[in-house]
Amino acid sequence: MSWDALLKDQPIEAKWLILDAYVARADVDHEWSSVVYAERIEWARSVARRLLREHGAAAAARIPQAMHLIRRLIGGAEADAAKAEAA
Repeated sequence: MSWDALLKDQPIEAKWLILDAYVARADVDHEWSSVVYAERIEWARSVARRLLREHGAAAAARIPQAMHLIRRLIGGAEADAAKAEAA
């Protein structure tokens, strides 16, 4: 499935997948101690928070990449809350 089709058919999942790809690319392209890496991860953190706020924890809990990003970028407590809300 193409990105365009995914964005059309499953927009919430597509947003999380694109953010996951962005973070993975930052991991590969930059040293973890670099300023550029820190800036990219901080931007990704802000996007993850916005996606979580806009689409809710229940939607995020159904997407493994979203849960991984929430745990990694925002923290375990937010990921646990998302799982609890989805249950």
